[in-house]
Amino acid sequence: MRSLLNTIILLLTSTVLIGQQDQLVANSTVIRLTGVKDGKRIEWENKDIAVMLNYKTGKFISRIKNTDLQNTEIVPLPAQDSAIVERVFTLSGTFPISDILNQHQQKQQYKVELELENEDLEIAETLLFDMLITRPESSSDNNFRVFSLNGVLHNDQLELPAFEEFEDEIGLWLMFSGIMNTRR
Repeated sequence: MRSLLNTIILLLTSTVLIGQQDQLVANSTVIRLTGVKDGKRIEWENKDIAVMLNYKTGKFISRIKNTDLQNTEIVPLPAQDSAIVERVFTLSGTFPISDILNQHQQKQQYKVELELENEDLEIAETLLFDMLITRPESSSDNNFRVFSLNGVLHNDQLELPAFEEFEDEIGLWLMFSGIMNTRR
């Protein structure tokens, strides 16, 4: 019985580890949103973003909580007894992973479409991003990459509650870096 239990634990552990070998190990993430309200430029920033990139398939997913993007300059923190509606937004799509892995230049630019989704608000919108991928020459690891994605949310189409009094274009910048543990 004990050996059966040990075998099951070993199988589960190896399955998890094998699955993780295909993922980029992100060591830095940041998202910044910029908008204009009453003629004033306003920014939100968060450095605690979940980013997953499978470097075998190119599948990309990022999860962002709206409560992590509080800007007390324009939206005061609610009283302790009031509840903030926490919503999770996802950006997902597929990166040109073969091109990224075989990148020989220090910088490479791509256009990628990512799906912005939120179940609570019934949002499923495709956004176009300019993606810059940098492979720093100073890095001793050939698999280290810096990803920078710039896109625009169109407020008049999405009608996000947080931006109801903002001008139409909300800038979205997502940056992450990490190492792809490829064995090539």
